[in-house]
Amino acid sequence: MANEDNPEDGRPDATNPESDHPAAGAPGRRLMPQFSATDAAQIGAAIQRAIGENQRAITENLQLNTSAVRAAQSVAEALAEQNRQIQEQLRTVARGVDWGPTINIPAIDFGQQFRFSNFDAWLKPFTERVSEVFESIGTLRIEVLRDGAPDNWVDLRDDQIPSLLELAQAGIPITWVPRAAILSELLAVDEGQRSRVILAHAQDLLDDCRAAVACTHVGAFAEHAGFLHQAIDALDAGHAAAAHALSANLLDTLLRSAVEKPVKSRYYAKVRQTIESAPLSLLSWAVTHWPVLEALTNFDGTTEPLPSSFNRHATAHAVGSVQYTPENAVIAVMVAASVLRQAHESNTAESAEESSQTA
Repeated sequence: MANEDNPEDGRPDATNPESDHPAAGAPGRRLMPQFSATDAAQIGAAIQRAIGENQRAITENLQLNTSAVRAAQSVAEALAEQNRQIQEQLRTVARGVDWGPTINIPAIDFGQQFRFSNFDAWLKPFTERVSEVFESIGTLRIEVLRDGAPDNWVDLRDDQIPSLLELAQAGIPITWVPRAAILSELLAVDEGQRSRVILAHAQDLLDDCRAAVACTHVGAFAEHAGFLHQAIDALDAGHAAAAHALSANLLDTLLRSAVEKPVKSRYYAKVRQTIESAPLSLLSWAVTHWPVLEALTNFDGTTEPLPSSFNRHATAHAVGSVQYTPENAVIAVMVAASVLRQAHESNTAESAEESSQTA
């Protein structure tokens, strides 16, 4: 059954190897902001310097006898292998396979290979330098997440933020809405209990959405803000289905206004590609749109099972009790509010930059 409003409309392109629509219920790729080549290069250079400086010191101090020289050569080979493994893990980070990976420094049991009393003293500067580099990676990770983060993250602990990203991947907005206290509660419960938390705080969540988009009534997205407030008011008055449908359509409009311009085919694949490839420097923009990926999970009106989480395509083509639930109505409003506020913030920043360049 072809969908009249868009020939693609969420359907996978079986003939196109570039099709980027996972089937409903299929496990999605884990997302993360991308480390830039510069980020990886700087970290790699620090490791290389640590290895080079201390390797030279070890070699110079081991020139006393032939056995020591052989030991130094073995150390150099071991350090080179260690560096290779570290570099491979850095490349994994740079590819964006996971956020917050544990980067393990491979252990080398030098004590079993070399038996001379002052070897540990020679090796210590190297191990200390490498340890400092990787300790700084953990600090850098949180600092990058904090830098430019939306205001509803201010009261969150550093150790909550990596887990927070998992909520976004599950389709729950985390930027601009909701407030930190509700985010903390969502993080504290199992996945199956999130619906209970959302419904228990439905009124607070609507209040958060109103507050988050208050500033959007002036500017490029003022008309969108008016429709979002109609959706919020509808849900507040008990008209969940109306709020759900209007929010889903507003989200679709915002995608075409602020993410990807409309095209005749494979539009949602292009939207997904734009969101998934967002760089680390656009962290807030990226994680704002991660719930959109869940909402764009493939559904063409015939796929089984019907999506039970908020889904743009099912909202349009599968009106019924499976898709239209009180929880999905709240999430639909939240996603639209989060994306609208981010569109406003991005537009404001772009306008300011253009003004500064022409001044």
